[in-house]
Amino acid sequence: MYTLAINLIHGFFIERVNLNKNDSLKLKYMIELFISESSKILIMFLIFYSFNNELAYIQSLITLVSLRLFTGGLHFEDYICCFIFSLFFFSISIISSNILGLTSSISLMIYVFAVVTVFTCSPAQSKKRPLLSRKKRNSSRIIGIIIVTVFFLIYFIYPKFYVIKYSIWVLFYQALQLIISKGVNYYENKKQTNTQSFKSHL
Repeated sequence: MYTLAINLIHGFFIERVNLNKNDSLKLKYMIELFISESSKILIMFLIFYSFNNELAYIQSLITLVSLRLFTGGLHFEDYICCFIFSLFFFSISIISSNILGLTSSISLMIYVFAVVTVFTCSPAQSKKRPLLSRKKRNSSRIIGIIIVTVFFLIYFIYPKFYVIKYSIWVLFYQALQLIISKGVNYYENKKQTNTQSFKSHL
């Protein structure tokens, strides 16, 4: 049903707009992303609302979406796996914010960690998305660092704005996610290279 909906919407636009192969792939990816993410966002909102954590979820969501658009992250082929991971990500971010205290020193260390990670490990792209040019990759890194800096400035300037603490932990776990994503990509690329090398010697 999920795949059918994507194909129907994609086909609707393809019939009416003349697109080359690359633009068609981008369009299909965007449609898939929109349907997948909007449904997950709604379901998770209902879950966190039932636990009286809807404001924490909304703040965490705003932070993650604004950063992930430029830095990317882990990607899953299966919808259920993606949903479970997303639910876990927001849950651990909110729980950390509610349980662990944030001092100026810890916040500063998280900021440095997030900036260095975004610079060295982003953007982490989905295999379904066309590769970005080197110029766009560099632009994504710069914008990602700016977004991280903005959230931390808000935290340091307006510490009484209590929901901003959720943003700090989201940034921390997003940085961890980028490191894991880079490691996964490195492993997959190395595995693919070794497989090709083995076949060439047969």
